[in-house]
Amino acid sequence: MADSGAAPQLLISSGESAGKTFPLEEGKALFLGRDPDCIGPLADSKISRRHCRIVLSGGNVIAEDLGSRNGTFVNEERVGRAVLGPGDVLRVGRTQLLVRWPCEEGAPTSTVYEAPDTRPAACEGCGKAMERGIAGAPGARRVEGLAVCPECVTASPLLGQRISNFLVLWRVAEGGASVLYRAIHTMTEVELALKVFREDLAATPKAVSRFLREARIAARLSHPNIVRFYDAGQAGPVLYIAMEFVRGKDLAELVQKGPLDPMLVRRVAADILRALIYTDGLGIVHRDIKPGNILVPQEAIDRSLYGRSSAETAADPTDHGAGGSGAVAAKLADFNISKALRASGADTSTVTEAGSIVGTMMYMAPEQITDVPNSDIRADLYSLGASIYEAATGKRPFAHSVRSELARQILKTPPIPPSKLCPLVSPALEAVILKAMAKKPEDRFQTPGDMLAAFLG
Repeated sequence: MADSGAAPQLLISSGESAGKTFPLEEGKALFLGRDPDCIGPLADSKISRRHCRIVLSGGNVIAEDLGSRNGTFVNEERVGRAVLGPGDVLRVGRTQLLVRWPCEEGAPTSTVYEAPDTRPAACEGCGKAMERGIAGAPGARRVEGLAVCPECVTASPLLGQRISNFLVLWRVAEGGASVLYRAIHTMTEVELALKVFREDLAATPKAVSRFLREARIAARLSHPNIVRFYDAGQAGPVLYIAMEFVRGKDLAELVQKGPLDPMLVRRVAADILRALIYTDGLGIVHRDIKPGNILVPQEAIDRSLYGRSSAETAADPTDHGAGGSGAVAAKLADFNISKALRASGADTSTVTEAGSIVGTMMYMAPEQITDVPNSDIRADLYSLGASIYEAATGKRPFAHSVRSELARQILKTPPIPPSKLCPLVSPALEAVILKAMAKKPEDRFQTPGDMLAAFLG
């Protein structure tokens, strides 16, 4: 048995996270996989959500496969369980790992293998372990080694199914008009996000034609602060959008725990303003900016650039992203294309026909209620201001369950100054938010560049 006083580390030696090390503590397991709770996590289509477990037990480092669909390998031999020795290479998907021992005396002298576990893989829908034989049970589903339990199949029948050239892995989120899935392109094995719309939204040729026309517009957008568009199409009765999968959280999720650090708020706002500078140059207006459409990659959340408190960060908070230091940037999602379907009138919260309400109402500019055809980039700046307001204070600027009353608040009622809701909001940040949310477009920032300059100033 190895000396339990030794303190080995797990080193990722190849793959996108190469160079990262993780200390191993006696009795404490580390998990490898795509799930956000795993170390890394590892963005690799060959890796399951919870692929394998690494644990230091009695001084020995033990790797145990968790029913992964593509297997865990030690020195290219597939294993169910292995005690790792010096020089052993652990591989999951395309990622290789080594155990770094502080001294040779602390390492085991040989590697012990056990045959792979023949149990079915964990469910890709919910992540729960599937009992022996359940993958063949009525209602369960297995596609190319992907196991989905009966409960997840019932809740979301597309799990494990193909849509065009995409294999649906699991559901990420659901809205009134669509469901967002994580998927794999079956030819390239690239992981991506697949937004699948309600079948009734494709009920008319006009809706499909508008959808495909907007897809061509979305395909033109290429900017580091905009979620990348890959493809859009129709597979039978289903319309879909394939786009970049951003591993992380949207601003709405982040703010659920309360106000965000003002430095983070400023960084995210600056990133989105860079996106709007780009789209404004193309004459494109988003018209549905809201916290749920502002994505912050997990790496950015974890890194000190986004994670440090204001007191710890003295450098320019906005010099990154598209024109700065190269940090992972926040991204703006849902440009135009999904709203093309809502224009058919099937979705009551956001439509784009002339004279109809546009955008998610709580973040809408007043003119989007009264004068939709003439709303411009300044409406997007208002919506960004409302989103920043919520991120900085933890409260929405306006909220009412009755739409007519909510509209009245947006049109007539000034928002409560953010500093009265959260004392961490500085006068400078408050001034930017309130100017962006001015009732009259002419009283706001006139361009995204003007608003970005106010953040930088």
